[in-house]
Amino acid sequence: MKGKIKTLIVFVIIAAIAMFTAVATAWDNGHDGDHWKHFIWGKYAYTGGGNCLISPNGFTNDEPYVPNAGAFPSLVVVGGLITLNKDGSGSIQNVTRFLDLPGVINIGNEKWTFMYKPTHDNRFTIYANQGSYVELDWVAGPNASGPSPNYFVFDGSCDGVLSPYGDTVTITCGKPLITLKLASCDPTKSPPCTPLTGLFGACSFSWVGTRVGD
Repeated sequence: MKGKIKTLIVFVIIAAIAMFTAVATAWDNGHDGDHWKHFIWGKYAYTGGGNCLISPNGFTNDEPYVPNAGAFPSLVVVGGLITLNKDGSGSIQNVTRFLDLPGVINIGNEKWTFMYKPTHDNRFTIYANQGSYVELDWVAGPNASGPSPNYFVFDGSCDGVLSPYGDTVTITCGKPLITLKLASCDPTKSPPCTPLTGLFGACSFSWVGTRVGD
């Protein structure tokens, strides 16, 4: 009888070890850089801010950015919805407020589609879709009296990180600075578009979002 009990105890211990090993292996596989794409998804209501150096006449060189005459700083406040899809695509819809110093305010509805790639654990990098443009439809301020919407070519990337349970997301853009170049046409009607040699913004942003849906 004692021999049977000892055998049973040994069997239970072996089974427990095997189960623990399987769970640990699944956890490691699930948190590998490529596998995190299956965890990074959802809709997040977010808000944040940033700043841009706007140069209507472009920059002399790329980095460090040396603006030509007429450049001015702009403080930016955004609020909206960012969507991360399971296939690695995503989109942004928000209201963007620009305070162009010394004292001009422009407000626009912004739309943008992008791709993201998991980098490590719950971290990911956002970059522009090939042929995608940031759309700004001006609704208030001096820009609203001109042609609208405007389309901007996005150059750069953003770094994102999810909280351990995916409840919140933090996104930082601008390491190095991202650039926005005014496009010469409406890409939805007459692709391909090309950046104009004029208006050029060098920007950095930081956003924090709360999960509001799948």
